[in-house]
Amino acid sequence: MFKLIFACLLIVFCRTACAGEPDLSFQAAARNLQDSAVALRERADERPTQGPLAASADEIYRQTVELTDRFGHTPADLPADYATVLSAYNTKVIGILARTGTDDKGAKTFAPEDVQVTRDMALDLEAANHATKEALAIAEPRSAPLVSVTVHTYANNKDFSGARIECTPRALKNTPPNLFVYEHISSPFTTRPLPPGRYVFSAWLLEKKLGELEMPIGLEGQQSQSIDFPLAAIQ
Repeated sequence: MFKLIFACLLIVFCRTACAGEPDLSFQAAARNLQDSAVALRERADERPTQGPLAASADEIYRQTVELTDRFGHTPADLPADYATVLSAYNTKVIGILARTGTDDKGAKTFAPEDVQVTRDMALDLEAANHATKEALAIAEPRSAPLVSVTVHTYANNKDFSGARIECTPRALKNTPPNLFVYEHISSPFTTRPLPPGRYVFSAWLLEKKLGELEMPIGLEGQQSQSIDFPLAAIQ
């Protein structure tokens, strides 16, 4: 069973990282995440001390259902990046389930960081729901928003060009590779559309990391957002 789960994780990881696009439709990605959230809640319920983890799993399920009720019924409803996020969250939850251990009484145990990771997922899904509600109030046709996010890089109090910008949802910040990569390096500006949520941005010069910045994106229904990104001193 463990080998099967590992194989599934490897396939999803390779498709997401190498192809650069989700291998699932939004509805399929959402159903998979809902199923995984239910499995996580049931396993967490086996141990009373895991109430917060069970609560986060419940919230992941509820927020995903709400998002799918609003969008995703036709391919045009939802940009593919939404499916990318849900598929990556599902992979993360499957990983939590796969490494679950047992104590000396046979009860399931989880790593301490699992509660925070799943809570971050639930909060980001809640943020996406809030942002899509705001967008629907003013937007036609019925479509979910992507936020145009422009990053401005500077170092030593001067504009800096040549940085590669990557970002990933906060819940996945310790799960490489980063989910989204800006197509163009900073000059010193670069722009990419992103689903609403809370992200960790990183700037790179070749393989050297120049900085990291956590930033909420589109949580109030904004259509665009600008970020000033200070980089480490460049010699």
